[in-house]
Amino acid sequence: MLDLTARRIQALAKGRHKQLEIDEAVLTKSEKIISKALQGGKQVARDELSALLKQNGIATNEQRYVHIMMHLELEQVICSGGRAGKQFTYALFDERVPKSKKLNHDEAVIKLMERYFTSHGPATLADFVWWSGLTITDARAGIETLKNKLESYDFEGSTYWFAGNPTPAKSTTAYLLPNYDEYIVSYKDRSFAINVKDISKADPRGTIFNHTIILNGKIEGIWKKVIKKDTLEVELTPFKKTSDANLKLIEIAAKKYADFLGLKGMVK
Repeated sequence: MLDLTARRIQALAKGRHKQLEIDEAVLTKSEKIISKALQGGKQVARDELSALLKQNGIATNEQRYVHIMMHLELEQVICSGGRAGKQFTYALFDERVPKSKKLNHDEAVIKLMERYFTSHGPATLADFVWWSGLTITDARAGIETLKNKLESYDFEGSTYWFAGNPTPAKSTTAYLLPNYDEYIVSYKDRSFAINVKDISKADPRGTIFNHTIILNGKIEGIWKKVIKKDTLEVELTPFKKTSDANLKLIEIAAKKYADFLGLKGMVK
């Protein structure tokens, strides 16, 4: 997947790198510092690596750290490590990721498309292009190869592709999803998940930037967490008045999240 998508992502990041004054010298120096710190199977917390860069004269403010580390991930120098308590860590890619079979460009596109439409379908080619960062040319070529493996149907002028025969789920469950959750970010068109009139209530920039409340498959509000000592407070901002039954479902979801964190749960 990195071989397939990294070059396009890096090309898109060049403008931001220029704004942040991140050049090849900065990236090369950062790679040497980070690689040395992680050698030997070490997994180091993100904050520690950020501090290490600063100690060596590399500024990490204004998203510089995020972009430096993203570049090193795309170059397959580093990857996510295990959790250190509640801290996220990085590890060296070659020390943590097993060797895998190399695919050529067309093979990789087809495999990624098949996995996407199997796990995210029904979805359109435009959704796949948004999610993958690949070109519409790649998507059209790939779907030609996969036509015999996937099902499709046309709806309101768009063709939706999927594997198998999905049936609509009748869910009365509530979910408290984080920002950038796959349920939302995987699709360019998110009209299935949120009423148009509610989009501006979520965020003028789009729904992917918020923690969302999902009820019966729809985004019905946003939420945020506040941790105080041993208690997780979940603050709700519903788009409309929430029924007692739905509030109870949200409370159940909040309790599950609090239990996961080892805290007491409270909904406000």
